[in-house]
Amino acid sequence: MILIVDDNTLNRMILMKLIRRMGLHGYTATNGAEAVDFVRKKDDIELVLMDIMMPVMNGLDATLKIREFKKIEELPIVAVTADSTEGIKEKLEKAGCNDFVAKPIRKEIIENIIKKYIVVS
Repeated sequence: MILIVDDNTLNRMILMKLIRRMGLHGYTATNGAEAVDFVRKKDDIELVLMDIMMPVMNGLDATLKIREFKKIEELPIVAVTADSTEGIKEKLEKAGCNDFVAKPIRKEIIENIIKKYIVVS
């Protein structure tokens, strides 16, 4: 299962459609607080696709919270963000993100990222 975390409904729908076409399943969350809650309650999450700029709790804070109870090698978290400011990659790594994908979402890049962390049959 993949957890898709994004406050934008269209982005969640695009990512969910993409993972379903790959034969995978997922959950969705609309902010970082929901993501932390999902990861605490669900044992079957193999990968998190995390937006960074969200209300309630942003993706960086959510990643830091998740890393308090899930190690970086236990659960890959991939930041999916439009933020291209200098130093963002370092901030993401410091928070505990395994990888980074720039928006707009591109099908082939997301597919490759998913295949990097999950065995797809």
